[in-house]
Amino acid sequence: MRRSSAPSVKRQLGTLPTHSGTNEASGSKQKKISERVSEGPLRDFHLQGQENDPDAPVPVQNAAVTAKYACLWNRPNTKKHKTWEGDGMVELTENSVYLRNSDGSIITSMPIPAKNITFEEGMRLTIGTKEVEIVERIDGESTERVEVAQKTRNPVKKIVQPVQPLSVRNIRKEEDLSGLVLPDPPEEHQVVFNRDGKPVNAVKVVESVAKHLRPHQKEGVVFLYEALMGFHQPEAEYHGAILADEMGLGKSLQVLATCFTLLRQGPYGRRSIARKILIVCPSSLIENWNREIEKWLSEERIFAFVVDGKHKVKDFSVSTCMPFIILSYEMVSTQLQHLQGQTFDVIVCDEGHRLKNSDTRTVQLLRQMDCRRRIILTGTPIQNDLHEFFCLVDFVQPELLGTYAEYRARYEGPIVKSQAPSASSTFRALGQEKVRELNEITEKIILRRTQGINREYLPEKEEVVAFCRPSEVQTFLQERLLEIYEEEADKSSALRVIQLLRKIYNHPALVATVEADEGTIVQKLQECLPPTELGSHDSGKLAVLEGFLEDLRPTGERCVIVSHSTKALNVLEGLCQHFSYPVCRLDGSTSTTERQKLVDKFNDPSSDTFVFLLSAKAGGTGLNLIGASRLVLFDADWNPATDLQAMSRIWRDGQTRKVIIYRLVTAGSIEERIFQRQISKNSLSGFVSDSRGDSVTFSDADLRDLFAVGTRWGALSHARCPRVLLQWRWEHPGAPQRGRIPPNERTNAMGTSHATN
Repeated sequence: MRRSSAPSVKRQLGTLPTHSGTNEASGSKQKKISERVSEGPLRDFHLQGQENDPDAPVPVQNAAVTAKYACLWNRPNTKKHKTWEGDGMVELTENSVYLRNSDGSIITSMPIPAKNITFEEGMRLTIGTKEVEIVERIDGESTERVEVAQKTRNPVKKIVQPVQPLSVRNIRKEEDLSGLVLPDPPEEHQVVFNRDGKPVNAVKVVESVAKHLRPHQKEGVVFLYEALMGFHQPEAEYHGAILADEMGLGKSLQVLATCFTLLRQGPYGRRSIARKILIVCPSSLIENWNREIEKWLSEERIFAFVVDGKHKVKDFSVSTCMPFIILSYEMVSTQLQHLQGQTFDVIVCDEGHRLKNSDTRTVQLLRQMDCRRRIILTGTPIQNDLHEFFCLVDFVQPELLGTYAEYRARYEGPIVKSQAPSASSTFRALGQEKVRELNEITEKIILRRTQGINREYLPEKEEVVAFCRPSEVQTFLQERLLEIYEEEADKSSALRVIQLLRKIYNHPALVATVEADEGTIVQKLQECLPPTELGSHDSGKLAVLEGFLEDLRPTGERCVIVSHSTKALNVLEGLCQHFSYPVCRLDGSTSTTERQKLVDKFNDPSSDTFVFLLSAKAGGTGLNLIGASRLVLFDADWNPATDLQAMSRIWRDGQTRKVIIYRLVTAGSIEERIFQRQISKNSLSGFVSDSRGDSVTFSDADLRDLFAVGTRWGALSHARCPRVLLQWRWEHPGAPQRGRIPPNERTNAMGTSHATN
């Protein structure tokens, strides 16, 4: 059962007498539809009246079809919001109307009382014993019987004038901005998929959607269409694509434009390619996808079925106006039984880097689904290593790269070895050759563009890395922690030390929140905490942030503060409450329904919310926080892709102000080392990724470097990465403790790196 999204416009087809009858009944039978639209409620029509009415035309199934409509049907009821049993087709002939099921079988029929009748979208009428809602006219997609009849009546084949497809080349030249004609299938594709010799017709993205596409998005639609249709590898069993554009380039619109085209058209005989499309995404993005479909496709009367606590997969019944079903990754396993009973024509996996581990149950279940066309959307196709890249490619097009053992021996091994600092020139040359070879194999199924494309559409973006001087308490605790670690005989607690160091440099008070057993490193460190209450001045980053918010408040600009630690968010929330800053917070404990409400409230220009506290893990993907023009990344993650996702929340479509992003780094600490490793990963971007690096494992030399205490804060980053740190300045040690980042300029209170887009 499915709730209708169509307007509740009741129309009346007509009434037939149920008994042979009176002149009044006979006269009513001759009225036109327009004369009876508002005569009252819907009425049932009974075919048995024909037996007593000699003038009633008898339905003839072989009569020529004059019009055909997609529809929804149900038993008549008086509910205001209709639910429908299924979808079908309404066929009009010269003297009859037929209601057919989706498989073409006749459900009911009846004679019509007038000639040249036409129906409109949204019209409701009763045919026989069924109530029907007209969805749209679908002339041209006639059944085989009608096609044969038409060929008999008109043996002359209609010549279709060829339409020049819009290629990637002339998209970039912007030769056609009014619409988007997709490429014709190549000859080798026609040999495989058009063995019946159906006419090849042009496929075009409808104007209502194409008018919103920017040039790079048109290029993306062409890419997705060619990949899903299998133009480059027609013999392959699966056809898929990875759209790996960076955040903010409109990946969802590109996918919806492609999928809607497949729902309505196809290159052979005008038959559509798809009927049901499954969208799988994180739970936080379900409502966002539902809104995107409504935003871009509601004009074409296309809507989505959202699977949630009240609506299950088993309730989904595909229709021409509700072909999309949206499901979260978390619900894939719980809805397995009903998913296995469905056949989908396209699967779209948003934030597809969740599929980077092929051994997880969710990935295995999605791979087992009966679907030959698959799309992965991700802004970060590789977050850690080349094995993740293999998993993504193998999901959309299995066997393209062979088995993982073959891929590892042929590509991954040589490429990883060539990136080592000690690699010989021979290994480096071999690695570059393997990268080029891998590029050539995957270039037809992977498309990646950077945010630089948005420069002509979005305001200026500025990125600042601020090196904040640690407080005396932070420096003391770091030195004491490393002394305790050196005294330990068991060095297996290195990762624990790293976690404690990160807490110290977020705020020393966070050390007290860690549960500690007697005699452990944590317990010994907690004994070193000052007996007095700690404040914002005891954290270098928090002191800088306090001054920044104080300067930003009078400007009327708003700010998003991102952290990877929920306990750090507690500290930040306490700071905002202390200064009476209106604040809202989104983290892992925020429900799915509440998340979108928080985002909408913050983006509302009339809202007084000043600070939006955001958990990088819970809300770092997919959210649109254009209500803010400033973003502060309070702490960093080992994986640069996570930070890049979070930093892209405010520089997106709809942003109208200059954007400034601040990354706070405690100088001379482990945070600066993390920042350096991120730069290293980003600089080895390889072929499709924006981050490539090793997993977080450390040798003894690595640990000594991570735990080293800096004396000239920020100088090490500048020395190692002169191209990244475009400007360098640092404060004399005798400067005041408290630093500030004025909203629109840099000061001498901290070292800064600076980049502008």
